[in-house]
Amino acid sequence: MNLYTPAGGLFGTHVTWADVEEDMQNAFDTDAYFGPNKCATNIGEGNGFMSRIVLIDPDWQHKDKELPEKFIVKIVSHLALQTVAAEMAEEKKIENRLNSPEFMATLEKTQKRLHNLEITVYEHLRKLPAGKIPLAKVYYARKFTESNPVKGYIIMEYLDNIKAVHIFENVPLDSIKQILHATAVLEALSLKFTQDEKDCFSEKPFTEIFGEFFRKDCVPYATIVEYLCIKWRLGLPSTLNGDIPELATRRIVLGDAASVWFFSRCFYHCGMRLCMSQTGIFAEEGKTKIGGGLKHILGRVLHKSPRKKTRERRFSMHAVKKLEMQAHLELR
Repeated sequence: MNLYTPAGGLFGTHVTWADVEEDMQNAFDTDAYFGPNKCATNIGEGNGFMSRIVLIDPDWQHKDKELPEKFIVKIVSHLALQTVAAEMAEEKKIENRLNSPEFMATLEKTQKRLHNLEITVYEHLRKLPAGKIPLAKVYYARKFTESNPVKGYIIMEYLDNIKAVHIFENVPLDSIKQILHATAVLEALSLKFTQDEKDCFSEKPFTEIFGEFFRKDCVPYATIVEYLCIKWRLGLPSTLNGDIPELATRRIVLGDAASVWFFSRCFYHCGMRLCMSQTGIFAEEGKTKIGGGLKHILGRVLHKSPRKKTRERRFSMHAVKKLEMQAHLELR
């Protein structure tokens, strides 16, 4: 059994109604059960491809206490990615190399490790004082183990009126404060992690996690981005300085100051350097440029002309770092 073969559970996964019902009964210590009008809705389409995000309306029967009327089940699965890859290959008339046994097995191993790590992080977050960080309630979480190879999921609180903000969307500088404060809390919390827990994190995410997607024998990255933009109407090309070249000159989508700050840290941990110029921003390793110039990098965040010079863009980076320092000070 594996994560990339359709099964008989919710939306093709191995997780069944019985699994979710039993876990919720244990989590709330209740004898209530799901009713005949229970409903599951896949609400994750177009927002990530590593999980099925399922909204559950359980239609509780014989409630003996207050129970959530709706909740989310995040199920680790390859199926969303395989569906998109198959549709893209058919539409573009190209070979689907994302369905090779080697690729899927490698990705499955990475997904399982990251899922278990995510649960570990939630276990630490639950120990924080209430209100210390914005956090949805986690009702139940099941890790992958040798005895549980295909049913990894998290059952959590459903929060409505939430809008997903993609990394290529602009965010006002003031709105970053809450994010930086949460980041500071996470960094402080990380000091309590055991060495074994720390060893589970990826020090080089671009090579360890995403490396399989960028092999020469996989679908060209530009083709993937173009297809996803059209399918989900992401409007991504409007943030780029041109098409995304293959292999040696991949462009990184940085639409706001927070993204620049985030990627600068990622590149730093990957042994790369984030460079800025009047033509945009790129990362380089040795003499090999990875990425290219982007339009409107930080000018839009400050509501200035996109043709402002490098010094003003550096000021934007400085402003973000200053906010980060302020967030750290608030925790003292």
